[in-house]
Amino acid sequence: MNFKEAYALVKDIQSTTNRTDCEAVFYLAREIPSGGVIIETGTGDGRTTAVIALATMNRDIRIITIDDYSESKRYGKKRGEWSINCAKKSLNRLGLSNIDFVSGMTSDYLKKYDGKVDMIYLDDCHLYSVVKEEIILSQSLVDNGIIAGHDYNNWYSEGIAVSKAVDELFDKSKVKITNTVWSTLYCKEDK
Repeated sequence: MNFKEAYALVKDIQSTTNRTDCEAVFYLAREIPSGGVIIETGTGDGRTTAVIALATMNRDIRIITIDDYSESKRYGKKRGEWSINCAKKSLNRLGLSNIDFVSGMTSDYLKKYDGKVDMIYLDDCHLYSVVKEEIILSQSLVDNGIIAGHDYNNWYSEGIAVSKAVDELFDKSKVKITNTVWSTLYCKEDK
């Protein structure tokens, strides 16, 4: 499946992730070898999750998606339940079943995760301290893999916080920016 076909399937899933950003994520996920593991944070209604799953279809890749649907400040109880159900419904409609949903805080999950991760895509909380902590935790799980995320920009406060954390923790010459998606091939030796 190419990106144009994948986007036609996901474009109606509610999201702040636009077409250009979806395309960047699609091609990052395509880099992951069969048998790999991808962790995505900030499931929301599932558009980015679907893009990742479509990019890796038929390749025996485990996808874990994390969101804190119980957080009343963010969703409210009914909105949280509705959102996770929308995400699951959208993914089931597309026949995408290789996805593990985790409800909770990303940092808590990453601290407990025991195993290698080939790609982590960060797009949940955009507070500077949270983004920085999640990147540091990602660096402990990824070796010779991709660490990436959404909302790298300098035109609104959340993006500025993301940009600041990324710029502090990575060599700028090794970070690729596509619209508002940032990514780097991370090797522990390079740290």
